[in-house]
Amino acid sequence: MSYTNIVIKYSFCLLVLDLVKTKKKMASGGAKSSYTQFLQQIDKSLKPYITGDSESIAQQEDRAASVRKSLDALIAEAKEIGGLPPGELNVFGSFSNGFKTGGSDLDIVYISEEVSQQNAVRILQTIMNLADKYGFDNITKIFQANVPILKFSDKDSGIEVRAF
Repeated sequence: MSYTNIVIKYSFCLLVLDLVKTKKKMASGGAKSSYTQFLQQIDKSLKPYITGDSESIAQQEDRAASVRKSLDALIAEAKEIGGLPPGELNVFGSFSNGFKTGGSDLDIVYISEEVSQQNAVRILQTIMNLADKYGFDNITKIFQANVPILKFSDKDSGIEVRAF
């Protein structure tokens, strides 16, 4: 099975899930524009794979690599100033498994033997405090969740990062 077929099947699954979620909204007439926007996003995201636009795919890869370099530098500084215990940054989700689309976010997790639920918020706070210095903005902290999350976007590419 080709990469394009896998992407199309994955996107079709996402479309089916969205249809299930929006069925009630559509019945009330309130979701037509958001549903149309969703379909347009799917079309935009799949177009490079369907048409073979390797330049667009390469641009996405370059932007993702640039964001990853910024994140690695941010984590290195956080370790230097003592805000992070020894460990490593891992990417997971669509960016790591090849299913990313134009609107995908970059999911990251910091893995360390010394990270616990109690100090996870402190670690995310350290990342948050350095984010602007490394070219990130639109910072949103969701620290009250069962799994604390920090969201921010790369200023240049617009790629959203979710840190767990």
